[in-house]
Amino acid sequence: MSVAGGFTKPRPATAEDQAVADKVKDQFVTKSGTHPSKFKVHSVITQVVAGMNYWMEVDVGNNAYVHLHVYEPLPGVDDKPKLESYKLNKKKGDKLGDC
Repeated sequence: MSVAGGFTKPRPATAEDQAVADKVKDQFVTKSGTHPSKFKVHSVITQVVAGMNYWMEVDVGNNAYVHLHVYEPLPGVDDKPKLESYKLNKKKGDKLGDC
């Protein structure tokens, strides 16, 4: 459970987390200029704001990881999730939340 303004502890990704990541994959590919062979969320921390911030550890294949910061607006708002920032060349288990 997320606390307004605070970060959750890292947790394994859910199908819902993966669905959010899938919605920003094209944004990641465009901004990073990479073409990952895989795009599987491994772990997540969240923060409740006027919507939800996600920091995601994503397996992009070939034993490589990236961290994504994704903002998802409140339900009922027409905006889709937005990739706020990312970091390449991360290792599995690197601390989340520094994008």
